Amino acid sequence: MQLSPFTTGYAAAGGSLFSQVMAGFLANSGTATEDISPSRRILVSRARMLDISCPMATAAVDRMVHGVLGDGLSYSIGNSDFFEPDEYQALCGGLKKSLKLASLTHSLDIQGRLTFAQLQRMACRNWLLSGDVFFVRRPNVANCAWRVIESDRCMTPTMFNLTTSGLKAKNPENGNTIIDGVELDSEARPVAYWFLNRYDDLGIRPEDWQRIEAYDDLGLPVVLHLFQPTRPDQYRGVPLVANTIETLYATKAYSTAELQAAIIEACLAIFIVSNTDPTRNPFGNAPSLDLDAPLVPETPEDQEKFKLQANPNPKFPWSQNDFETIGPGESKRLADGEDIRTIDPKRPNSGYASFISAQNKAIAAAIGIPQQVLEATFEGTSYAAARGAVIEASATYKVVRGFFIESFLKPMFEVFAYDHLVRNGIVTEYDTPTAAKILSCESVWNAPSALCLDPRAELESWKLAIEMGLVDADEAALAVYGHPAKAPKPEGVRHEDIQIV
Repeated sequence: MQLSPFTTGYAAAGGSLFSQVMAGFLANSGTATEDISPSRRILVSRARMLDISCPMATAAVDRMVHGVLGDGLSYSIGNSDFFEPDEYQALCGGLKKSLKLASLTHSLDIQGRLTFAQLQRMACRNWLLSGDVFFVRRPNVANCAWRVIESDRCMTPTMFNLTTSGLKAKNPENGNTIIDGVELDSEARPVAYWFLNRYDDLGIRPEDWQRIEAYDDLGLPVVLHLFQPTRPDQYRGVPLVANTIETLYATKAYSTAELQAAIIEACLAIFIVSNTDPTRNPFGNAPSLDLDAPLVPETPEDQEKFKLQANPNPKFPWSQNDFETIGPGESKRLADGEDIRTIDPKRPNSGYASFISAQNKAIAAAIGIPQQVLEATFEGTSYAAARGAVIEASATYKVVRGFFIESFLKPMFEVFAYDHLVRNGIVTEYDTPTAAKILSCESVWNAPSALCLDPRAELESWKLAIEMGLVDADEAALAVYGHPAKAPKPEGVRHEDIQIV
């Protein structure tokens, strides 16, 4: 029996064209550029607005930044497969001192505002919030200082012949393709970036655009483009919360509505039901109102009448509003035929907490961290559940941190190492650019320690792992405290015998 290609395999399930369940699911996906670039700017705008106005969106980005970086990744000396141990220790020792001095003097920031750790946080947060961020340096001028460029300013120049999407063009000088501000050579390798000199996108003059090469003549990076591609031929990033924007916005709207409803329910609102003269105030001794009097008196007679109506006795000032409100502990007499009706909204909010918890759980799963970590609370959870949440979050932080180190810290450190070698006249067996690249590739960056819920139990487990030869003391110290193991005191030396010189 010959089966129809539309009724077997996936065609009978998720790929069915005839299923009633999937009838409204009209998915249309193209290349990474077609799927991402036309909507990237609105995604970034919405992600930033949610970061401003939605607490859970802010928490999603900040939890990731705090877990990945802590107070900043620090450079430490490891082992080398290319240099002799003594030479490598000397090179890295000088680099470490120079990097600390550069951080303290803010010389890594062209604007002179941020330390090295603050530059890291700026890079990581903007990368996660906007999808990508750029760092640009000036070749041969302040060689290792960088300028942060927001993702909005990288775009395809409008002076070229754009395609219908307005994102793709050809560079007439070399024939390279430009996609969303990224210029690619024949091998689809980024060779240059196009930046707008202003924050708006109305630049129509050629001088409004600046083309910056990705690498200089020595092969050192000039532009660092920090983003995490998830598809082939993807050249721009999307925000961390891109696939949760709809959920975050709907949850925010629901929370706002619940808050407003709670405020309304907390207010005392009454209506007066009356069959008496409508010109009389229901609360007692207020004078009669002239419904035919103008709201704004025009003639002198109207003005005098308005003054008398507003305050018939200047010795006992009152306003009409005083007789239309009820204050704390007050009682009012109503006229015959008048009654008070209150508002009972009967708002069924008993499921609010569970609904918000379910949405937060989905948001947390989408960004790769447990709900307890996203909400920054372990209330009502056991030690095992809390420890499992911390371990799961640490696994996500490790992946993101590794990408951050390879894509941002090591290229930046390569330029710094080259500048350090040139300024100090250090000569190695390799040429200077190669030596800088080796130092960058073998650089070690210390991560923040994971949350230690039960220090005694966890240190005992690390001690057992060291004794079994599974890890060494440095690895254990890095995991628990965020720095390598400290050198032990010599035997026979007491704490009180140690003198600080």
